[in-house]
Amino acid sequence: MMFIVVTDSGFITFTFGFEFVKFEFLGSTDFVVQSANTIVNNFRGGTYFTLFTEVIFSMDVKSLYTCIPHEDGLKAIEYFMDIERKEPYPPTSTILRLTELVLTLNNFTFNGNNYIQRRGVSMGQKVGPAYACLFMGYLEQKFLASYHGPKPDHLYRYIDDFIGFATTCSVSDITNFINAFNEFHPSIKLTHSISEVSLPFLDINLSIDHSNPNSRISTTIHYKSTDSHSYLSYDSSHPRKCKDSIPYSQLLRLRRICSDDDDFVTKADEMMTFFKLRGYPEHVIQAARKRISNSSSTSHTENANNTRIPLVITYHPINSLVVKTLLSNFKLVQQCRDTKDIFKDPPLVAYRRDKNLSDMLVHSTDPKPIYQPGTTTCERRVCKTCAHINFAPSINGTTGSFYIKDSFNCTSKNIVYAVTCSKCNKVYIGETKRRLGDRFVEHLRYATKNNRDTPITRHYNEIPHIPSDLRVTGLPQTSVQQYINVLDEDTQ
Repeated sequence: MMFIVVTDSGFITFTFGFEFVKFEFLGSTDFVVQSANTIVNNFRGGTYFTLFTEVIFSMDVKSLYTCIPHEDGLKAIEYFMDIERKEPYPPTSTILRLTELVLTLNNFTFNGNNYIQRRGVSMGQKVGPAYACLFMGYLEQKFLASYHGPKPDHLYRYIDDFIGFATTCSVSDITNFINAFNEFHPSIKLTHSISEVSLPFLDINLSIDHSNPNSRISTTIHYKSTDSHSYLSYDSSHPRKCKDSIPYSQLLRLRRICSDDDDFVTKADEMMTFFKLRGYPEHVIQAARKRISNSSSTSHTENANNTRIPLVITYHPINSLVVKTLLSNFKLVQQCRDTKDIFKDPPLVAYRRDKNLSDMLVHSTDPKPIYQPGTTTCERRVCKTCAHINFAPSINGTTGSFYIKDSFNCTSKNIVYAVTCSKCNKVYIGETKRRLGDRFVEHLRYATKNNRDTPITRHYNEIPHIPSDLRVTGLPQTSVQQYINVLDEDTQ
C-alpha cells in the first residue's frame, strides 16, 4: 500500500489549516482525549475506574487518513459546524468549500507520472488531523446511537486510536461490540486487541492491578519496538538551556505516567542511561532527576500572559554572545527618554533552528534541473544586469564563433565573460572573480559616464551608443587567449 504524503507548506491551504485546527475537538464527548495525559490525570484524580475492571481493549483504524470518503468527511464537518458552533463565522458553506478544495486538489508525482488523489486526505497536510478527528467523532456518535448491545463502560479515542475498559461486559460482549463497529462503515476497518491483563495506548501501558481490591488501572511508560531513544545529542548546535531541559521534560513525563513509585525509580534509571549514551553530562541528568524528586506537583502549568517583546534570531554560538551583550546593556535602552516607555522589560529571546544537512540535502521532490546552455537572468529585483543579458548560446566574432555549452546567470563567479555591442557587432572578452552582474554594471557605469579609459568606454563613446546596445554573457572557464584566437577580438 502506498501512503500519499503531500505537504502544503507555503500555500493558502496551509493558512486555512491553522484556522481549521481550532475545530478539531468541536463536538467532543467524554471519550475524546487530546493526549495520553488526559487518561493519566483521570487516574490520579480518582475520577474513573474505581469499580472492578475486567477487560481492557484497544482499537486502531487502518490507514484512516487515506480512506475517508470526501462525501462522508464533508458531511461530518457540516454536522459539527451546524450543531456545535456558537458563532457561525465564517459560514459553514465557506468552510465546506475550502475543505473540499484542500481534499480534491492534491496532485503528486510518482515514477515520473502525475496523479491526483481521489479519496481521503493526504498525510502531511495541516488540516489532516483535525479532519480525521471530526470524521471519527461523527462516525462513533452515529454508531453508539445505533448499537443496542452491551457497550464498554469507558471508551476513549485519540484521532484513530481507541482504548476501552469494561467493568460489566465480558470478552464476548466486547468482541461483538468491536465486530459491529468494524462493519458500520465500508471504508473504515479496525484492528483490535483484548486483554484481561495489560495493553499499550499511545505512550502508556495500562494494566489491571489485581492486587488492588477494586482492580484499579495502573500505568507505566510504553516504548514501541522501533523506539531508538535518539534524543538530541548534547554535541548538537542548540542552546545549552534547550539541551539541559530535555532530561527534565522526559523525566517529568515519566513521573506523570508511572503510577507506582518503585516503577518510576526503575524507569528513571533506564532513561538516565539513554541520555548518557547521547552524551549528556552526569551533572545535567542528576540535576533533572533531583528537580523531579523535589517537585511537589507534576501537573502542567502555563505561564501568565507575557508582555515582553520577543527577539527571535537564528541560533549560532556567536549569536549567543550578541544576545548576552544586548541583555547586559539593555539598561541603556530603559534609561533613554525615547525608548524607556516602549521597552519596559528586556526582550524575550527565542532561537529558531538553523538549516541542517537534512534541510539542504532532502527535499519533498527532486526534479531534474532544466538545463539551458548560455546565460539567463538571475531574477533578483535589484539586479541591473538582467536587462542586458545575451541569451544566445553562441558568441560570433569577426573570424569565428564559439558555442556555449555551460549555464550561467548574473550571480556566477570566477568566469570568463563576453560583452557584445549589438550595434557594431564587436566583442570584448574579460574575466572576473566577482559576480558577473557586479562586473558588468561597473563596465556600464564607466562607459555611460566616460570616466575611465577602458576598451568598452572608448568604443561606447567613439560613436553614439545607448546602454541597451551592450549585452553580456558568461563563458566556460578557460584562458582568455583561446577566445581571442577564435573570435579575434579585443580583451582587457
